[in-house]
Amino acid sequence: MTALVALGLLGVAAALLRGGSFAAWPRVQVYWSTFALASLGVQLLLFNPPTDHQGWAIASGPTIWVACMVVLAIVLLRNAFGSRASRYAWLLAALGVGLNVLVVVANGGYMPQSAEARSAARVASGTVVPPDGTELRNVVVMTDQTPLPFLGDVIAEPSWFPNANVISVGDPLLGLGLAWWAFGITSVSKERARLVD
Repeated sequence: MTALVALGLLGVAAALLRGGSFAAWPRVQVYWSTFALASLGVQLLLFNPPTDHQGWAIASGPTIWVACMVVLAIVLLRNAFGSRASRYAWLLAALGVGLNVLVVVANGGYMPQSAEARSAARVASGTVVPPDGTELRNVVVMTDQTPLPFLGDVIAEPSWFPNANVISVGDPLLGLGLAWWAFGITSVSKERARLVD
């Protein structure tokens, strides 16, 4: 998650360094943003106490999580086809989410995570599905039988990152797409923004 935020901020910073401004941001339209926020809100609720210890959440959580990611991918695609200027940025972000959906569905509703990458990022082992099944987690340990392992959590964020984690191939694609989108909006100078008004 830290890498995704960092990429977005880098996109904004790069645009500002090139003479951009925040002048175009008030006019930004994100289609179906309510659905995206609802999807993220459900995930936040689902994977945190006390919900993550409820029997219904442990049983249905993987399916709900996949549904939330599918909603997010649909929102990204809707924006790709609703905005010519930032179409490819939205498509790149949608591709990232789509790859995550693919690997999670192939692994029964869980994201497979490399134990080596987890160790490199110094992530606690408590982030994976507990053996006693008493808590909802969205990550399982990757094994030799894991389908599509190259799409799983195999990239260790630097251990000096705040809350360093292990991310999938799809995560940086999502982050780069959103950074590209933010760069495009912030690249508009104050003068150009005034001409549009």
